Amino acid sequence: PFRTPDPRLQSVREIRFGNFELMDGFLREWEAISNVEYSEAVPIMRSHYTPNDVSWLQWHLTTIGANQAWDFTKGNPNILIAIVDDALLMTHEDMAPKIYTNPNEIPGNGIDDDNNGFIDDVNGWDAADNDNDPSSPGGAFGHGTHVAGIAAAATDNGTGIASIGFNVSIVPCKSKLDANIGNPNLDNTYGALDYAIAIGADAANMSFGGSFSIT
Repeated sequence: PFRTPDPRLQSVREIRFGNFELMDGFLREWEAISNVEYSEAVPIMRSHYTPNDVSWLQWHLTTIGANQAWDFTKGNPNILIAIVDDALLMTHEDMAPKIYTNPNEIPGNGIDDDNNGFIDDVNGWDAADNDNDPSSPGGAFGHGTHVAGIAAAATDNGTGIASIGFNVSIVPCKSKLDANIGNPNLDNTYGALDYAIAIGADAANMSFGGSFSIT
């Protein structure tokens, strides 16, 4: 019986057993007993995974049910998310642990070691300035850093926010000239996406838009 003083529940019995495959048959047999009013399966309740980041409980995560998804998978660093955007603040505490490192490239030797067409692309590529530094000039926290955090910020690290991707890796694909960081225009999104394809990124985030007219 339930451990409750409520007299209405004194005739209710809870039966526990381990072979769940027999549950439906058991319930039918139980209901066939003349003095049994009803029988039903009681679901097993579980708490969802909750990361320890300071500001993890954000609108978008709860809206898409991210904590339920984390019960099934938290991703892994081999999943590469290309951030095709203005630039990335790679020294940010929630970004730095998640930046992709090209295992086939030797840093600073001026050689395209992996023959992918990009020299010394150890941590991504700057398609706009055509160099291997996709970081934000002057340490600016721009749009690219913002969307990279939503996609794949370091999670369960006791600081900042939690990300949808949890354990996946960020590939910075810079598409804005250093000289143009102050304006909204992106200078080479096609080149940045071409780099993402060249390194075999699993997905690309492109949070930008535009307009044009044909005369």
